Amino acid sequence: MKTSSLLSLCTLLLLSSCNHYFYAPNKVNVPGLRNAGDMRVEGGIGGGVITQNVELQAAYALAPFLGIMVNGALNRDQGEHFLDSKHEPSTNSRFAEVGLGYFKELQTNPDWLFEIYGGVGVGNYSLYQLDQPTYVLNKTRYFVQPSMLYTLPSQKIELAIASRLSIADYTGNNIPFANSGNLNNELRALLRDSPKVFWEPSFRFSVGSPTTKFYVGITPSILLSRDFDTREFYNLNTGVRFTFNTKKTKKRND
Repeated sequence: MKTSSLLSLCTLLLLSSCNHYFYAPNKVNVPGLRNAGDMRVEGGIGGGVITQNVELQAAYALAPFLGIMVNGALNRDQGEHFLDSKHEPSTNSRFAEVGLGYFKELQTNPDWLFEIYGGVGVGNYSLYQLDQPTYVLNKTRYFVQPSMLYTLPSQKIELAIASRLSIADYTGNNIPFANSGNLNNELRALLRDSPKVFWEPSFRFSVGSPTTKFYVGITPSILLSRDFDTREFYNLNTGVRFTFNTKKTKKRND
């Protein structure tokens, strides 16, 4: 009897997950710009233990060493039961950020590229009860991310590794949830202990042509500040990226 009860409890824990979250890392954008006028646009889908997402990212080289990036992400929770494809949402979130950075090929081996970007983003988390929006939690996040990217001479394969330090600051109004003591306590604790600090290393593999590549990447999110369990722990993402140069190539005069 005890064994049966224990097995039932374990099964319930495995089939259930937290149905709300207050942080979800977006995929680290490693632009890989090399020349002035280079532009990259990519879109993908992914998620983690709690969330699923859609992301769009872009980057542009303003100068031979200066780049700008813009990132956007939409997230939603996966529901109380991971087999439930039609569930009422408990958390939806949106996030957008902009960053400015420096990039340079290594003199010893130009197949390697070093980058460092920093920037700021804003977003919010909409919490629901009975399919009705009940509370909005606002977030401002600051980040800095050095990265290295290696491209094979054929330009068909790229490997990238990055290390992002993120600081997320939260704001919100009075806690309105009725009969939800645990959730109210979690929100109050988050607002009281904000900001939160994360270390988010990222790894990406890309394959395709010089202009079009398919990628798969993973971005774990490691908490460096006080306890914060109501969050996503990683972002596994896959998609497609397009690379082109906006400056027309001048014809050489013979």
